[in-house]
Amino acid sequence: MFGSREESVNKAISKLKSENPKYEVFGLWPNLSNEIEIKKAFDEVEKRYGKIDILINNAGLSSSTPLTNYT
Repeated sequence: MFGSREESVNKAISKLKSENPKYEVFGLWPNLSNEIEIKKAFDEVEKRYGKIDILINNAGLSSSTPLTNYT
């Protein structure tokens, strides 16, 4: 599981584990503006699982901030 903040990732993992403690799930929260952190995160996934079978890119934006105002 990937997320933007450690707290939100850990909260989601806890919720999944409460549904089924046998779920194999771990989380990462790389800074997506840092190419080195992203590479390390994908290296960790490859080390654990060999490859990514399914990737869902689901990102949200603030409805009060125009996309052009993001850096």
